Amino acid sequence: MSENSEVLMRLQGPLTASDPRVLAVLRSAYLVPPSTLPYNLTLHKDIQSYFAGHSFGWKFYHHYIKHFFNNQQGGFFVEAGALDGEFLSNTLWLETALGWTGLLIETDPNNYRHLAWKRRRAWLSNTCITKEEYPREAVFEVLTKASRLPTWLYHANTREINTHNTLLHDEMSNSSQRAYTKAQCFPLTSYLLALNVTLIDFLSLDIQGHEWGVLRSLPLDRLRVRSLAVEHLAAPNAARGGWSFDMTFVRYMEEVGYHLVDVYKDIDYFFVLQSDAALRRLSVPLNVTKYQVKQ
Repeated sequence: MSENSEVLMRLQGPLTASDPRVLAVLRSAYLVPPSTLPYNLTLHKDIQSYFAGHSFGWKFYHHYIKHFFNNQQGGFFVEAGALDGEFLSNTLWLETALGWTGLLIETDPNNYRHLAWKRRRAWLSNTCITKEEYPREAVFEVLTKASRLPTWLYHANTREINTHNTLLHDEMSNSSQRAYTKAQCFPLTSYLLALNVTLIDFLSLDIQGHEWGVLRSLPLDRLRVRSLAVEHLAAPNAARGGWSFDMTFVRYMEEVGYHLVDVYKDIDYFFVLQSDAALRRLSVPLNVTKYQVKQ
């Protein structure tokens, strides 16, 4: 393609999420098939040491994942913000215990290398999800450990620059060394079309600030998402730097057909699809035991 032809093509505007050229590039360059090799999992010392005195959202999510899916074999998950595929993974148990597969998306190149080493039985992608309805590049801030907090907590806070900050991220960012990396981003719709998937049993979103935007971009008339684990921060001018319950977000989710099962520390939300009879039945108060932090 000549330089002039490329400019003319770019003037037409961004490529859509469903453009066949986008899907072809995504399949050929940005999606890695599930591993067929033995797992390479390790028990993180970070988890053992930090769980002794802290309560992560992981325990909250895992409580409800086991409640809703304990008897379902062979489902499909998507986890955006997969880290190394083991530390605080919301999907590893579904895969190892119930034979699920899915898609693991991780932006940070270093995190992704560790993810690939784990040999998960799921598709992998070293990219990012965009809230826009077209692909784009983005720049991310990567934090490096410079305090006594576990290393993987810093890895978990890679975020796109110019997204709103929180007191937690500010504290970690100010106490660490920072680097920057570019990443190719795609709409979630593009990944699913590339994999020919229209049903997600469990969607986990922890992408440091764009979660609601990603949910808004989903064509829920053509895509069925049965349950969601979403880390969502309130608007940046809210109390406590964003750590406050967001009723506006919950009302939006209710409007598009979801029931809020529970929320943990005003930041971790678990939803199920209202029209899914099996999950809805398990979500009524008589059938669900609410998560409680063990003292």
